Amino acid sequence: MMRGSERERQQLIDRLKTTKNPVEREKILWALEGMRKDTFRTAQPPGGPGKEPSAAPAEKIKIPIQMPKGLSQMMRFGAPFFFIVFGFAFIFQGVMRGIERNDFASESGQFITGIIFIFFGVSAFQRARKMAKTPQGTQEAE
Repeated sequence: MMRGSERERQQLIDRLKTTKNPVEREKILWALEGMRKDTFRTAQPPGGPGKEPSAAPAEKIKIPIQMPKGLSQMMRFGAPFFFIVFGFAFIFQGVMRGIERNDFASESGQFITGIIFIFFGVSAFQRARKMAKTPQGTQEAE
């Protein structure tokens, strides 16, 4: 006769075999991993008198989170967009002050800062495009 936790474990395994949704599969695997850790903790023999069992190194558990596709695209291209916008804003401020004072040479630091922002924004945008072209979307194309 199977105990309650063994029956639940077998039901999860059967559900894992039939489900096609990757997020649901991750949740089931996560639940099975938690069950496995509980059984190992209870099955460990005591270390001896006065000794506590040594703690296993902490494992990182990946919790499945499904984000909308548009949100991940927006997050990937958001930072480069802001860098480019701030770069143009710095250059625009430098031009406006240069017109106001009739001295564009004094605003060269503002122009250089704007160009650096635009450079990093375009670089980050290109990197995001390369990442978007890979099948997983998380690996960098070489």
